[in-house]
Amino acid sequence: MARLKKTNIFWTAHNFQPHEREHPLPEWVIWRVFLPNIDGIIRISDASKQELLREHPQSRSVPIFTIPHGHYRVVYPDVMSRDEARIACGIVRYR
Repeated sequence: MARLKKTNIFWTAHNFQPHEREHPLPEWVIWRVFLPNIDGIIRISDASKQELLREHPQSRSVPIFTIPHGHYRVVYPDVMSRDEARIACGIVRYR
């Protein structure tokens, strides 16, 4: 539908492969159809760009843009230690 409406399609690449690989054939088909039909790829770092090119060499023909991942350090103050945060979240460290 996006192509029919002449809309640019960008992939914000995060995971290069699914977490579970239960259906390798449909996955293979999706990558072969998806990558040639996008106008650009957005990544969060130059290192991840290299990983993308290793995993999907066919993406070399697509413009790749790096937009660094932001942070909220100045918005949310760091008011508790790591151990206090673990206790607050109910995370127990086993030794």
